[in-house]
Amino acid sequence: MKYTGLAVFAFIFGTQYPCAAQTSTDTEHLVTGQLMFDEQPVEFAHIFVAETLENVKADGAAISDSSGYFEIQLRKYDVYPVNLFLLIHHVSFMNKNIGFSIEEEEIETIDLGRIELEPGVDMLPEVTVTAIREHIRREGNKLVYTIAENPTFRGQLLETVFSQLPGIQVTPDGDLLLMGSGGITVMINGRERHLTGRELTDLLQGYSADMVESIEISTSPTAEFAADQERVININLRDDKAGLTSVNTLTTGHGEKPRLNATSSNFYTTPKFQAFLNPQYINRQTIEYSTLRRNRSLPDAGRIFQDNEIRIKNESWGLLGDFTYDLNSSFTFNGSVKLDVLDEEIPRTGESRYLNTDHQTDLHLLTDNITRNRLRSLLLGFGGDYGSLLSIQYNRASYQIDSDQINRSETTPFNPSHQFGFSMDSNSKINFDIAEADLQPNIHSDIRFKTGLRYSSIRYASDIDFTLESDNAEWVLELLDFNRYRYRETNIGLYGSIDFQSENWSVNTGLRAERTSVQNSTDNSNGNLIDDTYLHWFPNINLFRTISAHHNVGVNFVRRINRPNYNSVNPTIFVLDPDSYLQGNILLQPQLSEIYEFVYIWRNNYLLSLSYQRIHDYIVQTPSQAGNLLRLQPTNFDLKTSANAYFSIPLRISRFWDLRGEFSFVDARFKKRFENEEIIRTSRSYFISTHHNFHLPGNLLLNITFFYNSPEIDGLYKTRQRYSLSSSIRKSLLDNRLNVRLSMNDLLNSYNIHNRVRDLNQNLVIDQNLDNRFVSFSISYSFNKGREARQRTSRFDNDEFRRAEH
Repeated sequence: MKYTGLAVFAFIFGTQYPCAAQTSTDTEHLVTGQLMFDEQPVEFAHIFVAETLENVKADGAAISDSSGYFEIQLRKYDVYPVNLFLLIHHVSFMNKNIGFSIEEEEIETIDLGRIELEPGVDMLPEVTVTAIREHIRREGNKLVYTIAENPTFRGQLLETVFSQLPGIQVTPDGDLLLMGSGGITVMINGRERHLTGRELTDLLQGYSADMVESIEISTSPTAEFAADQERVININLRDDKAGLTSVNTLTTGHGEKPRLNATSSNFYTTPKFQAFLNPQYINRQTIEYSTLRRNRSLPDAGRIFQDNEIRIKNESWGLLGDFTYDLNSSFTFNGSVKLDVLDEEIPRTGESRYLNTDHQTDLHLLTDNITRNRLRSLLLGFGGDYGSLLSIQYNRASYQIDSDQINRSETTPFNPSHQFGFSMDSNSKINFDIAEADLQPNIHSDIRFKTGLRYSSIRYASDIDFTLESDNAEWVLELLDFNRYRYRETNIGLYGSIDFQSENWSVNTGLRAERTSVQNSTDNSNGNLIDDTYLHWFPNINLFRTISAHHNVGVNFVRRINRPNYNSVNPTIFVLDPDSYLQGNILLQPQLSEIYEFVYIWRNNYLLSLSYQRIHDYIVQTPSQAGNLLRLQPTNFDLKTSANAYFSIPLRISRFWDLRGEFSFVDARFKKRFENEEIIRTSRSYFISTHHNFHLPGNLLLNITFFYNSPEIDGLYKTRQRYSLSSSIRKSLLDNRLNVRLSMNDLLNSYNIHNRVRDLNQNLVIDQNLDNRFVSFSISYSFNKGREARQRTSRFDNDEFRRAEH
C-alpha cells in the first residue's frame, strides 16, 4: 500500500485514526478493503456484509476511516463455501454492492483491495440519512472532537481517549496539558468542576467514551469565560441513552509501592431528567528521591550536598454528582455536588553533608521529617436556564485543611550543638462563592449577543501553632513571627460578546472587565500586608474561515490574567529540612498575558497551531540563598515572550497500525532585573510525542506511547531533557461491555527532573527521581438498563440495513 513507505517515520510522527470495525468476541474471518474516488480516499462510508440482498441482516459492519480503509470481522459459518455481499453506502456517492465468497473455513483474511465509488446521491423514499460528523471541527474559538460517533473510541476509557486527541497530552506523571501547557479549567456539560489536571486524569479512569458526545478544547477563550481561565476543556456527556448506564472500573498498580483506584460512573436519563453520580476511591503510595547540590552563598564557604527520600501515601474518597431537570419547555433546573476526603502522610528522610573549601566534610546531618495533611471539602451548586435567553448559576465550596509537621535532625556522630527540632500545626479554612448570570437576547438568526455578570469571593483563614525544640531552629521563629493569617479576594466581572455566523465565516468579538480587591494580613506588628484593588480589561477576537471542505483556518487574539492565589502570597513557611524552606511572596503581582494564535485544520484531522504570547510580570518559582539557608519562592519576571508552533499528524501505516505524532517548538525569552543586574535568558525547546495503536487479532488493542522533552529554560531554571516510553494492551469482551487492560508506564524510568541554576552567585542543582514507572491492571464493566435506549439502537441499525439494501 502507498502508506507502507512511511513506516520508517513511525516513531517520530504518529496518530491513531479509526479502523472502525464492529467486532464480536467469536470471529474467524476479516474482510478488508479501501474505498476511493478520483484518487482520494472516501471517509465515513457505511459498509455491511450480508448473505442476501433481500431482508438484509448484517453479519458485520464498519465505517471507513480517513484513509478509506475498513475492516469487518465475521463469525465462523456452518457451511463452506459461503457466498456473501458487501454493501457500501455514503451520502455523497452511489450505493455499491460487491459479491464475494469464502471458500474454506481456514481462510482468515479476505482483502477486497481498492474499491472505486461513483458520485451521486440516492433519494431514498421514507429513509432518513444521518451523516457521521467529522472527528475535528472548529466552532468559533473551540476545537470540538466528536467522540460518540467515532467508532475507534467505542468501549475505551476516557483516559485512553484523551491521550489520542490532537492538542491534548497526558504526561507520564499524570498531568494534563493543552498544546503543551498546563493550568487547565475543567468543565462538564459547560459547568466548571474545580478539578486539577491530576484529579481529572484520576476521574477519567472511570468514564467510558460511550457516555461522551464530544470534547471541546480552547486555548483562547472568549469574553464569556473568566479572565483567569486561559485553557479550557469541556466534556459534553450524551443524553440520548435512556435509563441507567453504569461504568465500573477497578485499577490496581505497583511502582515502588502499590496503588489502587476504584471508580463507578453512573448516568441516568429520561426525556426530562438527566443525572450522573461518580463515587471514587484512591489509595496511592509513591516514593520520590531528590538530590540537591549547591554552593553556600557566603564567599569561600564550601558546598552543601543533600539527599532525600520522600514517601507519599494518600487515601482519598470522592463523590462528583450532577443533575438537570426540565421543568417545562422553557425552564431547566440543575444542581451539582463535589465531596472530597483526603488523608495524606509524607515521611521524609535524608542526610546533608557540609563541605568546606577543601572538600572535607565538616558536618553530617541526618533529617527525619513527617507531614500529615487531612482535607475535607464540599462543593454545592445550583442554577437554571430559561431557554437560551437567561442562565443563572451559584456555587459554594468549603475546605477544611488540618496539617501537622515534625522536623528533627541530628549530627553523626551526635553533637547537641547542631541538633535541629521544630514542629508546627496549622488549621485552615477556605470558602469559595461564585455567582454568575448570562443573558442572551434574540437579535438575529445569524448574530448572537451575550452579556453577563460574575461575582466570586475567596476567603482563607489559617491558624498556626509552632514549637521550637532546639536553638538551631530559631531562624524558623524569625521568619514565622505570627500565629494567624487571613486572606480575602473578591472579583466582579462584566462582559459583552457578539457572535456572527455565515456559511463560511464564524466571528466572535468581546470585551470583559474585572475588578479585583485583595486583602492579606497577619496578627504580628506588620498588620495588613496587602490591601490592593485593580481593574483590568480583557478584549478578544476570534475569526474562523472555512475555505473548502478540507481547509479551515482561524485567527485569535485574547488577553488573560493569572492572579496569585492565597498560597502564592502566604508568608507562612514550610520547612523542608534544616537548610531549606518554601514561602509565599506578599509582593507578588498578577501575571497578564496577550495571546495571538493562528490555527489551520486540514481534512478535519490534521492540526497546525502557531501562537505568540507576551506575558508581563511572569510568575515563576525562584531560589535564593542567605548563608546556609535556601528559600524557594514565587517571583515576578518583568517579561516573558514566547513563539510556539504545534502540529499533529495522523498516519495510517497499515490496516493494523495507526499512528499520531505531535510536535511542538517553543522559542522563549525571559527578562528580569535583580537589584542592579538585568538578567536575560533565551530558550529554544521542543516536544515530541508519538502514539502507536496496533489492532491485533482477537479484539486486542496494543498502544505504545513515546514522549520527549528537550532541554529548556524557565526563569532561572535550566531543565535537562526528559523522555518516556509507555505501553498498554487492551482486550474487549462482551460486545465492548467488558474491557481488561494491562499498562506499563515510563518503562525506562526516565521521566525525571534535573534542574540547574547558575545566576546571582548561585550554583544550584536539583535532581528529582519521580515514581512514574509502574505497572497497572484495570478491569472495567459497563451496562445499560433502559428499554428506550435499546429500542433506539435497534431502530438505528434497521435504518442502516434498509438504506444499504437500496
